[in-house]
Amino acid sequence: MLVGTKQQLAKVCIKDIKVGCVEISPSSSARNLDVWFDSSLNMSELITKLCASAFFYIYNVRRIRKYLSRDSAETVVLAFISSGLDYGNSLFFGLSQYQIQKLQRVQNASAHLIFSMPRYCHITPFLLDLHWLPMNQ
Repeated sequence: MLVGTKQQLAKVCIKDIKVGCVEISPSSSARNLDVWFDSSLNMSELITKLCASAFFYIYNVRRIRKYLSRDSAETVVLAFISSGLDYGNSLFFGLSQYQIQKLQRVQNASAHLIFSMPRYCHITPFLLDLHWLPMNQ
């Protein structure tokens, strides 16, 4: 994976690199310790995959939510969704507002799921009850 700005990457044209007798093609993204990095290091690949995974779990937990108590639902959400948001969160420093809003939507959907509340309810009191800070602070 080559890392640089768009202008720097536009100047470089490498089809593949030969290491021994094996030819290796560059990739637009790479994964290390389950954190995805893209060639411009703007974390868009990580945010996209993290949100997709989180909404997959939210969808599946929502299907069994009526069988769970609030505490059980909170435990499941913390295990599957919040842990993914917390893992590697130091990499989120300096993200664009657009990317932070994508992560905030995951957190809001998780709170909606825990409290079994309608989609358009105001979320802030529920985030405070869970002791979760809004991502944009």
